[in-house]
Amino acid sequence: MVEAPERWDETLLEAFLRLPEIGYLAASLVDDPNDSASRYIKYLREERNAYSRREVNGVAILEGPTGGSCTMTSRELYERVGGFKQNTKFVYWREDAAYVKDLKRLGFGSAVLEELSVWHAGAPYYSKPPAAKGEFHEHNAKVYARKNRIKKLILAIPFAGMLNERFRIFDPPDTYRPPDFGRSWE
Repeated sequence: MVEAPERWDETLLEAFLRLPEIGYLAASLVDDPNDSASRYIKYLREERNAYSRREVNGVAILEGPTGGSCTMTSRELYERVGGFKQNTKFVYWREDAAYVKDLKRLGFGSAVLEELSVWHAGAPYYSKPPAAKGEFHEHNAKVYARKNRIKKLILAIPFAGMLNERFRIFDPPDTYRPPDFGRSWE
């Protein structure tokens, strides 16, 4: 984070305390075309319609994917789920998403606090990313390419697309391209 409103942490805490069913609350990100996280959130918001706006106890939240920048959880929940997990293969691997899944198993949701935006500066534009981040994105690009090929085959079956749209069996093939860290993507 390179910039945030004054007393942003108090804003996040006050909102978190008013949202008893939310176990992981994240600040929103300022739109920055040079920041990979901001670009991805914009893609999720504008192209995937991945967020649903809701007001709970006077707090406007966006339910959907929550990242790991400027977030809040409780010590009790953190200990109940065993904290943030580690991955034996990848140093960088989105442990925040695994944490959110663990919270969901306990019946807690995650959300983005709509009224609080912070400026995140993370991408090759700002500094050279670590090799571990590039390796993770390279691995994910291969995994998602395989999944997307299978999804396209399934959606080519008559009525499969209509059934998938109605019952949300799986998300449609993904068109997002991760940032280029100087390696070729498949």
